[in-house]
Amino acid sequence: MIDINERHHCTRRSAARVARSQRRSPPMSSQLRLLAARRFLPLFLTQTLGAFEDNLFKSAFIMLVTYGTTMQSSLGPGALAAIAGGALIVPFFLFSPTAGELADRFERRRLLQVLKAAELLTVIAAIAALLAGSLVLSLVALFALGAQATFSSPVRYALLPQHLAADELVGGNGLLEGGTFLAILIGTIAGGIAIAVHRGTEMASVLLVVCGLCGLAASLFVPRAPAPSPGLRLSRNLAGAIAEVLGFARRRRDVWLAILGSSWFWLVGAVFLTQIPSFAKETLGAGSGVVILFLAAFSVGVGTGSVLCGRLMRGEVSGRYAPLAALGIAAFAIDLALAGAGVRPPVMLLGVAAFLSRVAGMRIFFDLTALAVCGGIFVVPLYAMIQRLSDEAARARIIAAGNIMNALFMTIAAAATAALLAAGVRMTDLFLGIGVLNIAVALWSCRLLPDDAWPFVPRILRR
Repeated sequence: MIDINERHHCTRRSAARVARSQRRSPPMSSQLRLLAARRFLPLFLTQTLGAFEDNLFKSAFIMLVTYGTTMQSSLGPGALAAIAGGALIVPFFLFSPTAGELADRFERRRLLQVLKAAELLTVIAAIAALLAGSLVLSLVALFALGAQATFSSPVRYALLPQHLAADELVGGNGLLEGGTFLAILIGTIAGGIAIAVHRGTEMASVLLVVCGLCGLAASLFVPRAPAPSPGLRLSRNLAGAIAEVLGFARRRRDVWLAILGSSWFWLVGAVFLTQIPSFAKETLGAGSGVVILFLAAFSVGVGTGSVLCGRLMRGEVSGRYAPLAALGIAAFAIDLALAGAGVRPPVMLLGVAAFLSRVAGMRIFFDLTALAVCGGIFVVPLYAMIQRLSDEAARARIIAAGNIMNALFMTIAAAATAALLAAGVRMTDLFLGIGVLNIAVALWSCRLLPDDAWPFVPRILRR
């Protein structure tokens, strides 16, 4: 445990370091400058490499159970894919409260290094599961990777406001979210390709080890981050711990609203990302190449919106653009649904060139990309608000509360989507419903507006 005087001394040194950085550069520090800074780059690398390896393993696992011969089960590939997704989400319900408490109690750089070392061991176990072709061990490895992500998330996001100046938070979060979505995309594609080629399992294993080693190495360069609550006692009761961290999050209205808004973003993202393959094949009559194109468009779109948000906000930490971004999601989701409803699936599945040669194809591609860009603009300032406005002594626990709500919203999205599709609702009607709901979210998100924003917005909408 770190001494209190040492902790205050480290805090002063960190603040002085940020102040010197601000004096050397313009007040509005550019995002590219952050990528060259030790106080951000190592953290960025640990986040993106972790996201890459998680999705590489998940994609490789799904490809093996779908097309391979070693992992056989009475369950279909679709059911196993759903179970795999659940194995990554369930740990957020089980371990988020403890993860937040640990990140508030212990020095965060050291804690991150311990977690990255544990992640490397988990990766080795995941490789053993792949090479052995064991379905059970692979699912256990997915659960362990999800648990590792659960414990790492509060540490990483609580580190940002300790190492970045206030006007750098939006830009830093934009880079972090943009890099994460690109890492998810590249990891998903790499996992599929690695398994499809000769000796692909071995190739996937090498990639996993390299990512684990590089992530651990990057964590060694993260600057010190003193614990804000070194005397905190860890909770033993799961239900009580969940209630406690949610209670911390609800103490400030603006923080709680930002958490709900970010959780809605993950709900929308979960619906689109999980239904893109079915939408492309069943509704549009498009092949697997178009599915990859759509996944790339969505991931790159969110990444682009996340980075663009840093320029739009100019360092301001607020929900100023949340209503407009939500309206953008609504408009493009509705147009996507209308465009998809007008498509007559061809007899033969369309490739990428044939799909994009059609007016409807280009319209759908543009709608999906623009929707994702609006999503990035919507969510990044909300993360910055959670970090900036939350109580420093409980910041990691508040971030953990956000993780719980994100997991809850994604679970609700999965259950509701499955029920609606089983009841005969068309995919285009599902997307149309998401668009209409986002109009309501746009009105609700006016509560996130600062007092001086858009005076023509009725005051009742901001209460």
